[in-house]
Amino acid sequence: MAVVENFAPQIVFLPDIDEPSQDHHALIPRTPVPATFNTNALLSLPIVDEGADLVKRYTGETVHIQNLLDLMPTWPSKKHSQDVLDEVAAEIDGWLKTVNVPQAKKECGTGERYTTLASVLYTDCSKRKLVTLAKYQCWSAWFGEEMDNPALDSAATRHLRDQTLRCIDTCLGSSPPGPTNLDNTASGTVAVLREVLTAMRAEMATSSADRLRRELRDSVESAARRHAARRHDTLPDPWHHLDVRCDDVGALPNITAGEYAMGFGLPDAVRYHEAVETVVLECTRLATLVHEVLSCQRNFRDGKLDNMCLLLANAENISVQAAVAKVLGLVRKHYEACEAAESRLPLSENASNLNDQIRGYVGGCKRLATGTAHWAYLCGPCFDTASLGEIWALSFTLGQ
Repeated sequence: MAVVENFAPQIVFLPDIDEPSQDHHALIPRTPVPATFNTNALLSLPIVDEGADLVKRYTGETVHIQNLLDLMPTWPSKKHSQDVLDEVAAEIDGWLKTVNVPQAKKECGTGERYTTLASVLYTDCSKRKLVTLAKYQCWSAWFGEEMDNPALDSAATRHLRDQTLRCIDTCLGSSPPGPTNLDNTASGTVAVLREVLTAMRAEMATSSADRLRRELRDSVESAARRHAARRHDTLPDPWHHLDVRCDDVGALPNITAGEYAMGFGLPDAVRYHEAVETVVLECTRLATLVHEVLSCQRNFRDGKLDNMCLLLANAENISVQAAVAKVLGLVRKHYEACEAAESRLPLSENASNLNDQIRGYVGGCKRLATGTAHWAYLCGPCFDTASLGEIWALSFTLGQ
């Protein structure tokens, strides 16, 4: 199929986890989207069934997963005090009553769930900013759900993508949005994003806001491409899938939102320094891999087979348990590569304030990885919580 050829990875990402890396770049190759890639054309192709053989083969397999926080032992995993969490969750619950989104998105526990997520990602932010960041996490989840909805046709996908991109450009552009350039016909989900980005932009450095704009655009475009690709019968290559997920899961925007949370704007010369960039990309990979592992049970049950563990098992003709072990091997290697990069951070003896910002930024990157796991264990959005043991070890049977 010609469309599938567009997805062929140009770089193979660690096919053998026992092979030592050659340098600090070896773990973070990126697969660029081909210049000829046409999302609209892919969306226009008919929907076909996929993965029936995978489902038949792995239904009934029992999988055991250790506590993933144990794989990142020196990294932070904490949250705000319970009093702060309760107050913010109550405010979010009140806000949910005012937003124009389907009632199912406002289900009981939504405020608590996304307040907790914002807290484990942005542990040191003020209560006021935690409210905004919890709303941002609500939007991110809702947008992801809409893009993951198999009933969303190609026209609806393009419409949501285009509305979201216009909102991002309007709110995070060089000029603050005025009443005349706001889209009052936008969907409820897009309106929530507009509220959040307007609040964040008012307290972000120009360079940080522009970085967030670019990263959000890339994430939205990547999510639209993944939705289009899911409509076809050929399962994606697992390594290319990992590249795509690192883009569309929103990891980079979550990291940049940390600059809003911590109240500083990291200069581009520092942000794109080799060591800082390595930390960012390694933590993005880590967060994505952690999410893929912990989402395996739910993805299989819901028929969303574009999961790293499932794809790797299928591609290498191994059990899902063996695939999970390989992915956890990648987690260990990415953790080690990130730790090694810290020794190369651009710290200066004469710039203590900037040094603190760099360390704070790196800590925020690490919380993206640990927070992804911590939140899953606290709130159980990715798996049946009955499968979770006292030490946060997870056991489940695929298909149940």
